[in-house]
Amino acid sequence: MRLGIRAVPGRVPALVIVALLLSGCGTGVGNESPLPTWPVAPETLPPATDAVPDGFTLATWAPDPAFPSPAPGSTSMHILVWETLCASGRPTTGRMSAPAVSFASTTVTIKIGVRPLGGVQACPGPTGTPAILILTEPLGARTLLDGGRMPIGPPSPGFIAASPGSRP
Repeated sequence: MRLGIRAVPGRVPALVIVALLLSGCGTGVGNESPLPTWPVAPETLPPATDAVPDGFTLATWAPDPAFPSPAPGSTSMHILVWETLCASGRPTTGRMSAPAVSFASTTVTIKIGVRPLGGVQACPGPTGTPAILILTEPLGARTLLDGGRMPIGPPSPGFIAASPGSRP
């Protein structure tokens, strides 16, 4: 008995078409090192700075619901970060900037950047990448704001609901 795909003149087998379409998914030109895939462990972000560095695009973030909400005395918090550009569903691990944190009397505004992947990327809805943010002073009674949203506003719980299984 012989098993295989029978070629029909003038027709390309569907399996070949699917393989060709999927062969380019998620690859980026110039990505020499392997990229992380899900699930990923929380990444501790670098110390806060005054601005998101050049070469990064703003991301959105929200507190990670798998951990307790930050308390007034909190100087660290678990968050989820969502890249706003296409990244073929890859986590932002290893590509997040130091957060830009602005402390005001009633608010703390946090901006996080993500270094975009090179090459052509697919745009599946991303899952929030877990990260640990260290604050230089306690949160106090101030309201947290996501500086990656336009207009700046509270971290969006809508993204959290759209990101099942983001924690390892």
